[in-house]
Amino acid sequence: MDDDSVDRTIVARGWLDKEAVYYSPRIDVQLKSFSRNALNKGEKGFSYELRKKNYDELRPENPLVPRLLVVFLLPADKATWLSQGDKQVVLRHAAYYLSLCRMPERGDVQHTVTVEVPRKNLLSDRNLQRLMSQVSRGRRKLA
Repeated sequence: MDDDSVDRTIVARGWLDKEAVYYSPRIDVQLKSFSRNALNKGEKGFSYELRKKNYDELRPENPLVPRLLVVFLLPADKATWLSQGDKQVVLRHAAYYLSLCRMPERGDVQHTVTVEVPRKNLLSDRNLQRLMSQVSRGRRKLA
């Protein structure tokens, strides 16, 4: 059960750079998964249907801790989602993030809101470092 649409918190320890105004920045995340093929070369992203409750709880204008929706794209064949051994764990395909901060209220829908998750928002180590740097500098709407 998630409280306030937060499943996990990601924390970076210490001062991240000279422009940081916050020590040990953090980001709250709502984790979701979606079974489909990996993004094709020309696809700019994908649509995801999010429960309205989660949409509303992820879109506040100025949260103390910034929030992200993180969607894992998993293969259609459940047998290929995960492989593990003594030396590695592999989760297929990839995870993408989206900030819903300041998204419009959706009183016109009752159950789900379709959001567009851009391909450029791959949850990579480089993007996560960039997002944490934004938080350390006081930014709440992450891009």
